[in-house]
Amino acid sequence: MKSDYSFPVLIFLTIILDRITKIISLNYFVSPVQIIPGIFQLALTINSGAAFSLLRGNNSLLVILSTGVIVLIAYSYTKSPKTIFTQAGFGLILGGAIGNIIDRLVYNGVVDFLDFMSFPVFNLADSAISIGVVILIYHFLTEKKK
Repeated sequence: MKSDYSFPVLIFLTIILDRITKIISLNYFVSPVQIIPGIFQLALTINSGAAFSLLRGNNSLLVILSTGVIVLIAYSYTKSPKTIFTQAGFGLILGGAIGNIIDRLVYNGVVDFLDFMSFPVFNLADSAISIGVVILIYHFLTEKKK
């Protein structure tokens, strides 16, 4: 199944939804909001590092690395078959990566607010990246079997 417009639309929608949720969190989650006590809360943090706070305080380096990753992923997309899976996977990854790099440029770190308390705090962009990676892994593993 091919669709030439779903890739850029998914990137755009991911960025917009990510921005909206981060703006809401910046304005309303100054104090943690308990959703499921002891398990899940909405708690605003600005992560100056990468995943799991690696390279904390190295925002300039992370902007450069993130930009390189975005370029590499966009290039990989141009070389991949244009299926619904590759468009969804790459679209979610790029949308999430762009959403997080916007934070790095604007806030000097990434706005995180989804807190499962036993796991590092994350955001919608992180979720989109993770889901996109799972979609691509599934796609490429099942394609090789055919």
